[in-house]
Amino acid sequence: MVKRLNIDPSKLFRNIGEKSRLQVIRLCFDAERSAEELIEQTGLEKSLLSKHLKVLLDSGILIFRCNGREKFYSLNESIRHPNVPHALNLHCCNIELK
Repeated sequence: MVKRLNIDPSKLFRNIGEKSRLQVIRLCFDAERSAEELIEQTGLEKSLLSKHLKVLLDSGILIFRCNGREKFYSLNESIRHPNVPHALNLHCCNIELK
């Protein structure tokens, strides 16, 4: 299911502007990631990663699916820029992730 962003742009920028959240977005940009993969690749503690994931999920930037007890996170396709690789279309502006 594609979830449309319905969030104030200033809050959206706060949500993605935090270094660890931006790292999670980059990791989820090209591939679905499990929480375990994200912990391993970011070096974050499980509880801290969980807080960052909640912010990204609540704002509609990430989505998840369950496979048994495990959750897999990916970028919400509605914010992937259709013509620019590694860019987000936030419906107020575009951001290219390098």
